[in-house]
Amino acid sequence: MKYIYLSVFIIILLAGCRHSSNAVIGNPVQNIFYHGVSNPVEIAAEGYDCGKIDLICTNGKLTKTGDCNYMFSADSSDMTELKVVKISGRDTVVLKSNKYRIDNIGLVAYMSANDSKEFPTGMINKGLFEKCSDLNIRTELNFAIDVKFKVNSYNIIIVRNNRILNNFICSTPKLSEDVKSAFSKLQKDDVVLIADITVIHGTRQKIAPLEFIIQ
Repeated sequence: MKYIYLSVFIIILLAGCRHSSNAVIGNPVQNIFYHGVSNPVEIAAEGYDCGKIDLICTNGKLTKTGDCNYMFSADSSDMTELKVVKISGRDTVVLKSNKYRIDNIGLVAYMSANDSKEFPTGMINKGLFEKCSDLNIRTELNFAIDVKFKVNSYNIIIVRNNRILNNFICSTPKLSEDVKSAFSKLQKDDVVLIADITVIHGTRQKIAPLEFIIQ
């Protein structure tokens, strides 16, 4: 579906480019590229078929996936420049050049019971919190993008009367039996911090911590 929207966008732009540039670069993700994912790009140039034009970039890698379709993978930089070029003998002529920002995907951590219910942070009932089984991650993007990521590490810290009672170092989304046992012994006003959350999705990214206060 995202390629259909992108193609429509390309057609609309080409219809109005007779008096400006004769090539367009279509990026469906709000003209921003994201670290750690394959970002789809489509190009078009008036008067040229796909075999006569190409796309080149800085600060990343392009993989051709179709006639005029590419996937862009960013490196660690915060900007990239894409250029639509035509090949004429030994000469390369730039038809269009755009600069784009490269950003991290907004990721949010949340605790859940069996990958379903997202538990709210802040004040929470002990009986409800005891049902926690997983630490999960979701994106803040309001559009579809293929994101593959894994939880790399995080700490679960239980604080009672301003003193650290437990500090668990975790490396999988599923909570260990030791953590679940500690949750079953929580008391009113205990604080549970989920901190130092690190996720890998092509690049390593830290996520904001979570805090729960047991009621």
